[in-house]
Amino acid sequence: MDSSSLLREKGGVTEDEAEDRAAPRRAHPWLAVSLGLGALAALLAVLVLSIDGFLGPPPSLAPRPAPVLRLLHAPPPVEVWDVAFSPDGETLASAGTDGLVRLWDASTGAPLGELPHPAAVTAIAFAPGGEALVTACEDGLVRRFRLEDRAQVAAMRGHEGAVRALAVSPGGGSIASGGADGTVRIWRAADGSLEATLRSHSGSVDAVAFSPDGALLASGGADRVVKLFRLRDASVVRTLDRHGQAVASLAFTPDGALLLAGGDDGLVHHFRVASGEEVGPPLARGRDVCAVAVSPDGRRVVAGGRVRSRVHRMLARLAGRWLTEAAPAVVLWSTDGGRLLAELPGHTDDVHGVAFSPDGRRVATGGAEGRVLVHEVTP
Repeated sequence: MDSSSLLREKGGVTEDEAEDRAAPRRAHPWLAVSLGLGALAALLAVLVLSIDGFLGPPPSLAPRPAPVLRLLHAPPPVEVWDVAFSPDGETLASAGTDGLVRLWDASTGAPLGELPHPAAVTAIAFAPGGEALVTACEDGLVRRFRLEDRAQVAAMRGHEGAVRALAVSPGGGSIASGGADGTVRIWRAADGSLEATLRSHSGSVDAVAFSPDGALLASGGADRVVKLFRLRDASVVRTLDRHGQAVASLAFTPDGALLLAGGDDGLVHHFRVASGEEVGPPLARGRDVCAVAVSPDGRRVVAGGRVRSRVHRMLARLAGRWLTEAAPAVVLWSTDGGRLLAELPGHTDDVHGVAFSPDGRRVATGGAEGRVLVHEVTP
């Protein structure tokens, strides 16, 4: 019997077998390091979330939360990207990532119908007369629907990529759209024909707004600037470049004197339209501003946006649960000195759409968790 056989018979191992059995053990330190780092990351996430859950959100400066009149749910996991009231205030529309525009009775919350799209709907706007609804879609099209029978009456093609922003002129004759292709396009509402293509941005155009007299169009986006176009000749009359981050939302005051711009710097800036100068300190929300609206009387501003930082989102996913709300999703300010009037509760995720009712007594909001809320904001 050779030595190898003798070793096996006695329960021992040869030198070769010893090396083979030792090889996996040499990989264990690397595995231990990997597992250790993973455990450390998970422990850190749990620790941060536990501290956050213990401390809760920062104390509110608002005197009172605005009451929620109506809670409408879109089926999860639909994110709501925009909301709009009809001109008579009787219908509320919401746009979602499931490609549906949902129509609701604004008073009762009863569903009135749906407008289907082949991709996510990013923005919506009613025609001034309330007879039609215009939509922007990730498939690159702008569509116009007749609300009487919910029929699509026009499809506007031209953007190369998703359409990110939408506005209808005060007279209803023109539609403006902003796209991921960096262009602003002006369409004739009656037949959907293209009137002009404005190429002044170097990145995605995520916000457009007509001035109340319909003479100017404001646009903003990823290049961190706001452009003011004179529609008569499609020329740029002013460039506002004091917005430190991407611009996500634009709104004129009813008198057309000021333009409000909200974006990723967490601020709502006020610019004087006539001169381009910034008026007073900006309104500070604390995190990215995704949507801005001005009340019909011009006395209040509502803004919605992110409720959690990107770092908190990552840590929350590692720990397997969400953070508590770290910033109010929607805030309401007075335009007189920027006084904070209220925080609008009810959302647990980012808010991408806000809108005042025509009488200024309600605010509709749409969030990434799928909720559409109607708040009472009577002055």
